[in-house]
Parts: sequence; structure tokens; C-alpha cells
Amino acid sequence: MRAPATRRRRPGRPPGPSRAKQARARLVATASEIYAEGGDAGLSYAVLAERSGLTKPTLFHYFPTKETLLYAVFQALGERLEAAAEGWFDAPPASFAARLERLVGALVDFYGADPINARILCRGLLETGRAGATTGADAPPVFGHFVRPNPCKGRSLHNPYFDPFWAACAEAGVPVGLHPSGAGDLPGTMQGLPIDAPIMGHPSIFFIDDYIGFSQLVCGGVLERHPELTVVVLEAGGGWLGHWFDRFDHFAQVYAWMAPELRLRPSEYFKRQCFISFDPDESTLPLLAPVIGEERIVWASDYPHLDATFPGVVRELEEHLERLPPAARAKVRGANAARLYGLAA
Repeated sequence: MRAPATRRRRPGRPPGPSRAKQARARLVATASEIYAEGGDAGLSYAVLAERSGLTKPTLFHYFPTKETLLYAVFQALGERLEAAAEGWFDAPPASFAARLERLVGALVDFYGADPINARILCRGLLETGRAGATTGADAPPVFGHFVRPNPCKGRSLHNPYFDPFWAACAEAGVPVGLHPSGAGDLPGTMQGLPIDAPIMGHPSIFFIDDYIGFSQLVCGGVLERHPELTVVVLEAGGGWLGHWFDRFDHFAQVYAWMAPELRLRPSEYFKRQCFISFDPDESTLPLLAPVIGEERIVWASDYPHLDATFPGVVRELEEHLERLPPAARAKVRGANAARLYGLAA
């Protein structure tokens, strides 16, 4: 008996239902990898066809437009996050702080477990605001992230556990700010030192935590491993950085055997890929600009916090900028910040 004739599928014609579902899932997975690698510019039907081994007509059957393809990429990210979140809030802790700590820890674990997830999120936020695509929200672009300088879940910032995050930010061109806090909920100055004399709390906590966190990024090799990563040190003033340059450059030479992977001096890592925020009343700003690099300084008013000068913060800044050349003043006033965050000057 002759076997019944089988009808050959025309090129580009979609397969049956079960195979179609599998093919679509493979396409979304491949598109996610491509988008994580190259963002909008890198994700094209030609590249997807080559990487997936399918024809362009087949791709257009599943995703008639690039928008539908990108939506599927972020929808898949949301589904992975939803699956990972199962059980996060079973028997939640009683306090809000404990619930928040559990949530943040779970998100760190999720994005740290697969760098593709972190890269998709960063690229979506930076390039198009599509990170809200899973909920239909029209999220605005994000120009930077910030992290606390303190250890998280027992790991300091230079721990390789966080390398997927640093790599994703570097690849997506997202600057990362180190911003301390006086909350005392993480290991740091508030938990480890007797900050118990009048007025010493705020200036000590913010400075010491930033000093240690930034030093870990440099000495722990994060900036060496991720040369495209941009870091900005915030909310701790900038007058201490000249001393840090001298101190750490000296010991990087004396103790070079301890960190053979560091190929630059600590000050050179800063000048290559970092910024620092001065307060507007710091008299050392014009003195240190030639040392730090006038193109590496930004400023912040800290409004509406108690320590902000208001009204009159701009006048206060201008008084200290008078000793700088006009071109340097323009950089510190705003041109540096615009360049840092990719804003229109």
C-alpha cells in the first residue's frame, strides 16, 4: 500500500499549531538575545532570520512589525519575572522595611541570575522607555541609575555577583550614581561606628559610606573589568577626592602585588570614567578642578533638604566658580551633567 501523499509546506508558510508555538518561542528567545546585545539598532529582521534559521516571510507571519517583535521581547521578560516572583510574598514579613528588603533582594537575584534580563531592562529604559511594555505603560526614558554604596546581602560592590549589573549598565551606556543614605538599614557607618556627637551624623555617614563604596569599585577591579562603565559619586561633597588621589595612588604603587589586575592608578580610573558632585558652598572646588579635571565635576543643591541653601543656591555656587576660567564654569554649571546623562545642554 502506498503511503498517502504529504503536502509540502511552501517556503515561509507557518507550521502547525504546536510547532508554531515552539517556533514563536524560539524567535522571541533569539530576538531577546539580539536586543540585549545591540538594542534597537541591532535587532533587525535580517539578523533575526540569520540567527534563527527561518525565512523573513515566516518572521513577518509571527511579527508583522518591529513594534510587535519588541513587545514580545518585553512581554517575555515580564513573564520570566512573574514566574520568578512566585512565592516572593508567601507569608510576608510584618514590617514594610522587611517586605521591601525581600523584594529588592529577589529582584537583585532575578537580574543577577541571567545578564540578558538586566541588559534588556537597561536598554529598554535607556533607548525607548519600553520597559513598561508588559503593562502597556508609556514609560519615559531613564538616563541613569543609582545604588547605595553599602554592601547588599553580605556582598560589597566589587563582588563578582554584581558583575552582570555593571556589565549591563556599561553596555547600555547607563551611568550609575553612588548615593548614600542615613537610613541605617544596611551595613556601613551607622551600623559600625559611634556617630554619636552633635552634628557629625550627616557629614560623616554620607562621606564615609561613599568613600568606601567608591574605593571598592576602583580597588576591587570593577572599573578595570568594565571600562565603559560610568560612575558618579553623589551626596558626599568633592573636596576629599584630591586627598584620595594621593593616598590611593601611593598605596596602589606600594601594594601593587595585592591587586595585579589593576593596570591604572586609582586616580586614572576616576579621570577615565567617573564624575563627582560638589556642594555649591565648597571652597575647594576651584582649587581641585585642575587636579580632578574640570570636565569631571557636577554640582547639586540638595533642595529641598534641610542642608540646602534656599533661596540663593545658584548665587552661592557662582561665588565659588568666579576663580575658574569661563569655559570651566560652563562645564561645572551644567555642561558636564548634560554630557553625563545624555541630556540636551
